Amino acid sequence: MYNSLGTPIPAVAEGIRAMKNVATSLMSSEDASEAGSYFDYIIGAMQ
Repeated sequence: MYNSLGTPIPAVAEGIRAMKNVATSLMSSEDASEAGSYFDYIIGAMQ
């Protein structure tokens, strides 16, 4: 979808990294660890 819209993938990955930082800061450390792995999976798929 992002490619068809001409959105730079590195910028999308950086946006997801920012969302991860904010989201995990609002969670307990155990929840943040669990959720962080899902964010990392998505970020890794974009690189």
